[in-house]
Amino acid sequence: MKVSDLMNSRILTIKPETALCEVQELMLRFHLDDLIVVNDKNELEGIVTYSDIIRRVLPTHEELVRSEYLMPNMEAFEERLLDMMDIPAKEIMTSKVKTVFPDLSIMEAGALMRAYGVTRLPVVEHKKVVGIITFADIAWGLFSKSCILGRKRLVRKAVN
Repeated sequence: MKVSDLMNSRILTIKPETALCEVQELMLRFHLDDLIVVNDKNELEGIVTYSDIIRRVLPTHEELVRSEYLMPNMEAFEERLLDMMDIPAKEIMTSKVKTVFPDLSIMEAGALMRAYGVTRLPVVEHKKVVGIITFADIAWGLFSKSCILGRKRLVRKAVN
């Protein structure tokens, strides 16, 4: 099985200048875990995931310890969030994105995800993003194939 067999080709792209508020709205409206950031030539610039947003929005433990105003005061934290809504995607996104080609085997794509410590990889062809593949896509593909092979084995046993 190849990446092209399992990838999701329905991706949503944004520009690097897209504000965090709009990023969040798009992710919620379209039930997405990621948005692909592209330049004016529609070439990959980065990816924004919920993890990227959380890392930027939530205070670190050090910030909480150092800053008394955040710890007990939810209003101060909400003010922090409001201040961040205009941050552009280019300041939140992961810019050194690992990618795969559509004709790569899903086993290789899964191994790359494990090696890079990521759960999704944009699929690129001729410098353009044509899809995205996730661990869930690969698991679904492998388990579906296993079920089909298991049924065939049962049929063969029943016939013999």
